[in-house]
Amino acid sequence: MNKHLYRAAGLGGLVAIGWVASGYLRSNPLANPVALGMTLLIAATYVMGALELHRFQQATGALR
Repeated sequence: MNKHLYRAAGLGGLVAIGWVASGYLRSNPLANPVALGMTLLIAATYVMGALELHRFQQATGALR
C-alpha cells in the first residue's frame, strides 16, 4: 500500500479523536473529565499503534 495512504489514514484517525475530544470540551469542560481522559488514553494507544506499524514497515523493508 502507498506510504501516503498510510499517513492519510493515520491523520484521519487523529482528526477523528481530536473531534471527539473537542466535543467533550465544548459541551462542558468540567462535566466529562472521565470521558475526556478516556479519549486521551485512546489517542495515546492509537499513536503507539501507529508507531509500531511504522517500525514494522521499516523492519520489513530492511529484509528486502
